[in-house]
Amino acid sequence: MTQLHEAAQRLLAKGLVLSLAALQAEGVSDDAIQSAIVVEFGSEKAAFDAISPDYFVVDGKTVSLIKAGSDFH
Repeated sequence: MTQLHEAAQRLLAKGLVLSLAALQAEGVSDDAIQSAIVVEFGSEKAAFDAISPDYFVVDGKTVSLIKAGSDFH
């Protein structure tokens, strides 16, 4: 995830909008892009620093992070 964070910081320093396409243009690998999520907030007040999920819903079933497999890590 370091390459995602570093690329995001470079984009923000350039005043560019963070998006999957912009991250890819910054050189982030396809593997990292495939596991990335970009969230846009309506205001700074609504923003938070990170998400740490314990569970995912996959194909309508709740799956714990531990059992989700490498595609979700």
